[in-house]
Amino acid sequence: MQDNNDLNLHGCDKEPIHIPSAIQSHGFLLEISEKQEVYRCSNNISDFLGYESEEIFLLGVQALAPDLLPKINSFPALLYEPSGIFKSSPIQFHHKNGVKLTFDAIISKSRNGYLVECERSDVADDIEDISSNLLSSIMNARGEGELGDFLTKISDQIRATTGYERVMIYRFDDKWNGEVVAESKKEDLHPFLGQNFPSSDIPAQARQLYLSNLIRLIPDISYKPASLIQNALLKDNSILDQSYSVLRSVSPIHIEYLQNMGVKGTLTVSILIQGKLWGLLACHQYSSAKYLSFGVRNSILLLTQFTSLKIESFLSQKRDEAALKYASIQNILLEQMASASNFLEGLIKGKVTLLDFIESTGAAVLLGNDILTLGETPDLETIQALARTFEKKLDSNRIFTSNCLSQIDSAWERWKDTASGLLMVQIKSTSNLSILWFRKERPYSKVWGGDPNKAVGLDGNNPERLHPRKSFESWYEEVKLTSLPWIDVEKQAALTLKLAIKGTILKKYNEISSLFSEMDLIRFREEKATTSLREKEILLKEIHHRVKNNMQIIVALLYMQSDMNPHPDVRQALIESQNRIKTMAIIHEILYANDSFAHIDMNEYFSDLVEHLASSQSLQQMPEILIDVQEILFSLDTAIPCGLILNEAITNCFKYAFPLTSKNLYPKIYIHLAHIEDRVELSIADNGVGFPSPSSESTKKSLGHTLIEALSKQLGAKLSFGTFESRGAKIKIEFSADRIYKGNN
Repeated sequence: MQDNNDLNLHGCDKEPIHIPSAIQSHGFLLEISEKQEVYRCSNNISDFLGYESEEIFLLGVQALAPDLLPKINSFPALLYEPSGIFKSSPIQFHHKNGVKLTFDAIISKSRNGYLVECERSDVADDIEDISSNLLSSIMNARGEGELGDFLTKISDQIRATTGYERVMIYRFDDKWNGEVVAESKKEDLHPFLGQNFPSSDIPAQARQLYLSNLIRLIPDISYKPASLIQNALLKDNSILDQSYSVLRSVSPIHIEYLQNMGVKGTLTVSILIQGKLWGLLACHQYSSAKYLSFGVRNSILLLTQFTSLKIESFLSQKRDEAALKYASIQNILLEQMASASNFLEGLIKGKVTLLDFIESTGAAVLLGNDILTLGETPDLETIQALARTFEKKLDSNRIFTSNCLSQIDSAWERWKDTASGLLMVQIKSTSNLSILWFRKERPYSKVWGGDPNKAVGLDGNNPERLHPRKSFESWYEEVKLTSLPWIDVEKQAALTLKLAIKGTILKKYNEISSLFSEMDLIRFREEKATTSLREKEILLKEIHHRVKNNMQIIVALLYMQSDMNPHPDVRQALIESQNRIKTMAIIHEILYANDSFAHIDMNEYFSDLVEHLASSQSLQQMPEILIDVQEILFSLDTAIPCGLILNEAITNCFKYAFPLTSKNLYPKIYIHLAHIEDRVELSIADNGVGFPSPSSESTKKSLGHTLIEALSKQLGAKLSFGTFESRGAKIKIEFSADRIYKGNN
């Protein structure tokens, strides 16, 4: 399929659809201030109130709607919150002929005060009957066992309740192409079920607006836009941001798109899963325009939000089932590794193998120059080349995935029969251990709603004007050189396996490497001392092993609890508790894998801790974490507080340092640990937005802040907060160098 990005970048993706300076004509708009001034109004206001815009500006709010501002001030909960339910309120306006008219109003905050959007309140919708039908829909759909059946039933119920001639549920993929996964329609309409639509149909800025306004009504695409007129007397030349406007006018390109589909009216509702746009509920009317009141729209929005929760529940159940399966196979793999003479063979020989763990057609394990393979794979030289090439593309979790290697480099096309797709994880050490899963090419036919290569086209008379495609007939694409995609649960399973075998593999490898150098020393030890020492080592290893396992169990329980809890704040608190426990568990993991139980290598500890914290995040842009740690050894009573301080500081950086509004293109976090004269200095800094003001309640009372203070006191350290690179935040603690581990000296 050809790439239409060039067209998109010069047209669809650049269209400023959030500032049309116009509204749809089935309502009117006012922007008002606390001082009763009218900053702007829509030029169709005379159709509703009889006054021209100039008269509106002279009269002011008090004359038009005396109760409007008092009502806002008395009931601030009336204000519409983005991504929320409509809170329509009946407001009386004075018509020019003296009659009082009641309108349903949506009121939201604006730059100059308030945005008031009004629609007639005399629409003959039987709200109670519709709400009752939608409640019945929820009850009827609750018991559906399969996601597809559930979504189809929801589509049927919404079409039956609202009267729309087509209702679709549309799901986005990772490239923002969409697929119709459920549909209810009139029999004479061409089906869209199973068809795909290119990302250019809903460009990036439109998807962003679907996160701001969860429901969008276009009752009549043939409407005449009502322009917004500014009050010249107030000398405000700003353009109104209509991102949260209910009546916002529609993009001309989208209007043409709907005309080409034969659609006359639409209702679109966002489906959000964990705050991300999963898909859309799309309702189309072909025979006539179609208007729904605020009350009916809210009922549909509530049903869609129930649908979102149900989808999330389905996905969560599938993740849990997969996690149990992966955990069971992982345990067997680890047992096989422990009992194998060559521990790596435990991954490719035995009751289960890497191919059973993640569905694939081939796998390879690389340690240094040693390669073990299983199933259908490229030759050994090519496997080495693959590992070297994609090692450079590993993310912060040391993982890389692709289901189309030839798209990255056409040279890999020759290996399509064994390696069209690749999943690679790596355990970083002196000799990197890499595990590679391969998937062969899986050709298939993909059905598009129209030719995706002609999603948009240039206007022959006006090169700045784009036109959407005219045909939506089924168009078949033969997809080649791709494998089955690697889904999120598979990627997470690969990461979990990597972490689980890290200690075992590295410990065994280190034992083999150091065996000969230790033999002479062991030979000259007296038998009694040797026996006593080995007993102590076994006991300490067992203690650290059990402590680590118990902490892992606690972390797993907290993870299950957070995954099941519907409240974001509670989930976040549980995740942060997991990270605090994991911070301590990593120390016991290192001690169990190493020969010394008296001290911790802070460079290794901080690196492992940062890797874990990064893997627990799902940020839109992961900051680059720069670690500058000297070769310093600490005992447990110093390493644990330092690790907990680092955990709290890094967690706060992820949460607060780089908000989406900051537009920081190169977010970075700096970790520094150094021995300076008679003290040790630990600092964590970022180039983000900096600390909140000293008066901020979140600064004074946050648990992280309290923990950092308490842990600093435990170390007898001096704690200070400051700025970094003129705007970022920096935390520094200084304590006595006496805490550095000096062995037997």
